[in-house]
Amino acid sequence: MRPDNLEDPLATLSADAFQASNSVASGVFLAAQESLKAFRSPVHASHAKSFIYTGNILPFVPATNPVFFSLALQKKIAAHTIEQLHHSYTKGKIGAESIRFHYAHLASTDGKIPPYPGAVFRESGKAHAKAYWHLSNSDEPEHWDYRYAELPVT
Repeated sequence: MRPDNLEDPLATLSADAFQASNSVASGVFLAAQESLKAFRSPVHASHAKSFIYTGNILPFVPATNPVFFSLALQKKIAAHTIEQLHHSYTKGKIGAESIRFHYAHLASTDGKIPPYPGAVFRESGKAHAKAYWHLSNSDEPEHWDYRYAELPVT
């Protein structure tokens, strides 16, 4: 939800912004829970097990633009959830199950917000596919916050 008044975002933000955040939090948690059930089923005993949340860089940059208030809040909740699951299931005591949890997102080559408008972002599907394949198939799990910057030439 974008604030109506960017100079005074709290004047126009309503429960809708928090409802959207709660929906994302519930959605990430429930999706991870259901994935865990499938990962633990005998049919997947020998398969790679990866839960990859497609995020963006908003949880990791200063909150200076109120346009992104609700979206950044949602992504921060999702990132925190994935970080906790990564430490519990990928690196923690339950890590013997080899279940990987990652918050993956495209970043610019300097680690900042990538050039979303235009063809560069629209044509980044190959970079996403390569990153997700790597996360699922690498010998060792990557960090929970996985950033990739391979962008097509425009």
